[in-house]
Amino acid sequence: MPRNCPCPNPPGGHIVCEDSQFGMCAYVDGQQVGGCLDLPATVAMIPDAEQRNLATVNWILSTLTGSGRDWNAPVSFENVHLLSSGSYTNRDGQLIRFSLPEGLNLNVVQVRTGMA
Repeated sequence: MPRNCPCPNPPGGHIVCEDSQFGMCAYVDGQQVGGCLDLPATVAMIPDAEQRNLATVNWILSTLTGSGRDWNAPVSFENVHLLSSGSYTNRDGQLIRFSLPEGLNLNVVQVRTGMA
């Protein structure tokens, strides 16, 4: 079932992504940027569900922030809170709204304060 990813206001709007996709929406110089992203095949094919979940979280954090992250990196409470919020303001001050793939479990990632 398709899911909506809201875009920042103004001007608002949304993009429609598949349940398994990570959706991002922002505006740069008045133009909508972002879209629906599929998990990398190397992440999607990880056989262990908890490891795949952790790798997915790290891939999303890397995609959102533009900084490289190891797929096995510990995830801080702050990053879990960020992902739970549905929005992120990058270093350039641009607001990015996002929707997480269905089935992503933020409660089981390896959480360690001060890491990530």
